[in-house]
Amino acid sequence: MVPKCFEKSIGEGCKNHCVGTSLGLNMKFALGLPKGFCRSYQKSKDFVFIFESLEQKNEHFGGYDKFNVAVWKYLDKNGNTLVRCFQPRLNNGIVHVFKGNVIDLIEANYTPTTEELEAMD
Repeated sequence: MVPKCFEKSIGEGCKNHCVGTSLGLNMKFALGLPKGFCRSYQKSKDFVFIFESLEQKNEHFGGYDKFNVAVWKYLDKNGNTLVRCFQPRLNNGIVHVFKGNVIDLIEANYTPTTEELEAMD
């Protein structure tokens, strides 16, 4: 289920969902994403990448491998798959959102529980 406010941006991002809300001290986060998936590494404004399928993500970013590493994966309450990734060569963290349940198709280091995400500061 995609939010009704979704508006396609350049690439696969959403113009209405970006890491742009600030807590101060250059810490930005995306409202609406659960803890553990809402914070940005970069000081610039980042878009949340939303994909229709795993194939669409692979066309845009390539696979999850040594250049884009899937660290966490999580199935949200709406049945969408969230993946927290790290890009070692860029020293950057990003979040991919997949419409639907593709959690079994993604290899990640860890799958946090809802309780673990809620307990995060």
